Amino acid sequence: MCTSFRHPALLAKMATTADTVSGGRLILGLGAGWYDPEYQVFGYPTDHRVGRFEEAIGIIGPLLRGERVTLAGSYYQVRDAVLRPPPDRPIPILVAAKGRRMLRLTARYADAWNTAWFGLPDDLLHRRLAELHAALEAEGRDPATLRRTVGMEVWDPDTTGPGEDLGEAFGGSVDELARAIDAHERLGFDDLIVQLAPKTTRSLERLAEALELRAH
Repeated sequence: MCTSFRHPALLAKMATTADTVSGGRLILGLGAGWYDPEYQVFGYPTDHRVGRFEEAIGIIGPLLRGERVTLAGSYYQVRDAVLRPPPDRPIPILVAAKGRRMLRLTARYADAWNTAWFGLPDDLLHRRLAELHAALEAEGRDPATLRRTVGMEVWDPDTTGPGEDLGEAFGGSVDELARAIDAHERLGFDDLIVQLAPKTTRSLERLAEALELRAH
């Protein structure tokens, strides 16, 4: 969810409702936004996106923990705000981030971090991990307290190709896919978010076969 598109208190309320409906399975993914045409067609401001995000997550996080929040910011103001009914549990927040300021905010506020999109682990992914570690160190946070998630693009090599939207997609065999997933796990990632191309039953079956291979 892009925090620029809704007031943070409303987004927190929506998250609480979704978590209750799902039986406590929600992970709230947040980002500062990036695609200017999306902002422009709906009339959302494109300025100070990280500054707006910082205030938003400073409101959303405490509300999702059942706390009261007062904040007189440059972009958002809340006074003794609280969610009623309260959330059933502290809802975990995942932040997608790669810039220095966003990584510092991730280290300060988030329960999990996401970086994407990759095929096999590469030099860029190693740099992002190093930058995250530096942010955690700067915030004085134990790295073990932050989950790490990575987005992996996977295409079926028997199709015509990954297409324009999957620049670094992985296109190996099922066995190679299993080993590629292992490689991400060895880097310390807790969760893998997989984007398949094409989005077909066959693609899902290939992924299931790779996971079965890893189980053995």
